[in-house]
Amino acid sequence: LVLAYFILVMTVLSICAISTNGALEGGGAYYMISRALGPEFGGSIGFLFYVANVLGCALYVVGFVEGVLQNFGEGGSFMTNSEGLPVNSEWWKYFYATISLLICLL
Repeated sequence: LVLAYFILVMTVLSICAISTNGALEGGGAYYMISRALGPEFGGSIGFLFYVANVLGCALYVVGFVEGVLQNFGEGGSFMTNSEGLPVNSEWWKYFYATISLLICLL
């Protein structure tokens, strides 16, 4: 517990030191890191942020579709009879995920 607290305090202090390094106009964490560490490290960290956001979005959509299908699918919690959204194959799940992403895009 002491080691975890020490790591947390050091991380917070280093972020505070980086953020007070100069006036930053905007851009969030990527802009702050790329300005403090240089374009090489900033670009690689920016790419990792991009990959993490893409994978996080995919996991959120899959979780949303699974929850919708458990509640509104065949034999779901909100269905009074056996009818519901068709969930016979994985392709229907991909279709529902695509539709939910398109709705979020709008």
